Amino acid sequence: MITERVQNLFDFIDWLHSQTEYFLSQQQLVDELNEIRAEQNKLSPTKHFKDREKFDSLQREFLEKFAVVETRIINPIYEKIKFYDVTDISTPIVNLKALEDLLHLKNNYDEQDLIKIQKAKNQYIIYRVKTHWQPYFSFQLFFSDLDRELYEYFKFFEQDNEVEYISTKTVKAESLEDLVMQFTGRKNLTNKPEPTTDSLSNLICHEKGPEIVENIKVRFKNIQGKRLKLLLISLQNLDLLPKDRIGAKFHKLCEAEFNWNVGSYNAMNKYDINDVYDKPEIDEMTEYLKTIINQ
Repeated sequence: MITERVQNLFDFIDWLHSQTEYFLSQQQLVDELNEIRAEQNKLSPTKHFKDREKFDSLQREFLEKFAVVETRIINPIYEKIKFYDVTDISTPIVNLKALEDLLHLKNNYDEQDLIKIQKAKNQYIIYRVKTHWQPYFSFQLFFSDLDRELYEYFKFFEQDNEVEYISTKTVKAESLEDLVMQFTGRKNLTNKPEPTTDSLSNLICHEKGPEIVENIKVRFKNIQGKRLKLLLISLQNLDLLPKDRIGAKFHKLCEAEFNWNVGSYNAMNKYDINDVYDKPEIDEMTEYLKTIINQ
């Protein structure tokens, strides 16, 4: 039977799953933090005063933005871990309080238990596949340990090898169905598409095509699915790409150009743009592309 501790863990997973899109909506801010850190790593603050001044300036900017990330991402997760009593987050190693009960449940479950286990498994896989790239700062070790513990457990209850995607070699997908399709429909998920004479930079109608592509790789690293469609629209808004019948080719060239899985074409193409929800991100992408063009 499912004990209170196991149910608490499953409720925590349910909450994570429900927050997936919200966390992804904060990616722009997280990207900015990563860019600041990357800029700081280029400096030698102990060797020259100009580097020290630049480093300190970036650090002030980092702390200001990090406070927002802490409020929007870190604190809510931390509070839910405590609320559901998942583990003692103050220790460096995650020891799931439900672990012993999970092991017992593994050998003593009924049909109703199995339904709940499969639901929790599917929710966690979808959540981690979609947010695996998301830096959680102080939660990096927590999710790494949690992945390892749940990987071993959910592996026992897997149906289509889907649990492999919790590992650090995960690929990206828009849903569990798409994830399983990728696993069963391709011989080697790590292989890049076959070389093509076309390129994304050549497709972009601007002399700075190569520079635009390189900046996209940094700014929008791991972009996929619906966000890839938002990028397509942003490029079209600036007349950098044709507005008709370009989606399939754009997706194919992104798949060839980027060193991460961009998800399926259907995941990108079938996403319906929400004029209210998606407009701010499209505007941000468009403005960023403008800065590259105008440099």
